[in-house]
Amino acid sequence: SMVRVLTMFFLLYSLRFYIFIKPNESLKINSEKILNYSMWNSLSILLGSLMIYGDRFVVGAVVGMASLSFYSTPQEGLMKLIVIPGAIASALFYDYASKRGEYDIKLKNKMFWSQAIIGTFMALIIIVIYIWAPVFLPYWIDEEFFEKSYTIIMIMSFGIFFGSIGLIPYTFLSSIG
Repeated sequence: SMVRVLTMFFLLYSLRFYIFIKPNESLKINSEKILNYSMWNSLSILLGSLMIYGDRFVVGAVVGMASLSFYSTPQEGLMKLIVIPGAIASALFYDYASKRGEYDIKLKNKMFWSQAIIGTFMALIIIVIYIWAPVFLPYWIDEEFFEKSYTIIMIMSFGIFFGSIGLIPYTFLSSIG
């Protein structure tokens, strides 16, 4: 705890020429841009979290908390698949943003090509899930769990597929402003 306080004072001393600068017009404009971006980013994260985990409250209220595990367990497992297209979309964000003012057909084709690659890759993963889930899921947990959650797994994997494809246009639009 004492080390953190000492580190804070050291950092404040090191940044003394940058923290206590006189505001000018450029600083005000940039501060407004940063504040606007921060507000939209915070709202996006909040709404995204509500959309990902808010449905559990609805499912728990409709079918009961005892049956919620048949829904939330497959959801947690399948949501891990979003990491793959998310990582690719994050890398593409900087590439698209670097060409922000150069919107042309090449950039649009690159977006569609990236979307096709992610779509193909995710389709292969979803096909593997469709084929191998009935084989391994009864052994992983038990037969009753498999029977009650298999339909949920199939529907969610279909949604994960379309969600992963949608990351690329979202990234493209975010990167070009």
